[in-house]
Amino acid sequence: MANNTVPKSITRIREEWNGLPVRYVILVISFVILSLILIASILLYDSGQAIFLAILFFELAFFYKFLRSPKVMDRSVLIYKYLFRSIKGETVIAKYRLPDGFLERIIPIKAFHHDGIIEFMENKYGLLMRIEPSRISEDDIDTHIQKTRALVDSLYGELLTKAFVCSISETNSKPLARNIVNIINTQERTPEQKKHLDSLYHHAQENNNTVIQWQFYVFLGLGTYTTLDKAMIAKKQYFPGFSEKLQKLGVLVMPLKNKEALASAYRKCLTQGGYT
Repeated sequence: MANNTVPKSITRIREEWNGLPVRYVILVISFVILSLILIASILLYDSGQAIFLAILFFELAFFYKFLRSPKVMDRSVLIYKYLFRSIKGETVIAKYRLPDGFLERIIPIKAFHHDGIIEFMENKYGLLMRIEPSRISEDDIDTHIQKTRALVDSLYGELLTKAFVCSISETNSKPLARNIVNIINTQERTPEQKKHLDSLYHHAQENNNTVIQWQFYVFLGLGTYTTLDKAMIAKKQYFPGFSEKLQKLGVLVMPLKNKEALASAYRKCLTQGGYT
């Protein structure tokens, strides 16, 4: 049976002359011939030297900018090929010239409102909140699952919920160092404690290891409403009970009300993905 597996890479073969690509050698020779013609025209003709001199200058500048080495030549050829394909509408970007509203169907947010309400297209509204789940022991995990299922089963109509887990990488320990400084400056400590805090501070300053921080979010879809005021009424009706049930599960609920914080959290959830 023939092997139809596509290779991961295809070796590009090109002819060379003394270590240089033949195409590059031909271009260099062409520019040398053109330069000699222009220099001869400047020396032989009694008029028009300024024009020939300007052409020679632009020719040499063009050669230095785009063709001074085989590597630069390859890069320039790729740029111009992409430019010509873009003009003809043959690039991937040109092929995906979609009608207005396509992006809105992917990211259907219309506005972030005060009090943490997100307005989507088609008059749909929802809430996004930051949560801090508690650790569950193996003995209590079955009970926790039953309570979680009861929370999901209690949703009705257009109410829906989705959870997001986002990983954020941090490459420094500046927040830790800042907190240590605040503790040293605001609280009385024994000399031994201050010495220990000082060592922790220097360790945090010198630590450049990447630390993965986990952030948890829960989205509550409120449904479809004709106005923002009706969506706010729905929030007052549904959010307290939903938040109370989460707290009974040992989950700390932190509603996001600031527009900037809400937009930043939604962007994290969108890029990191999540699970229902």
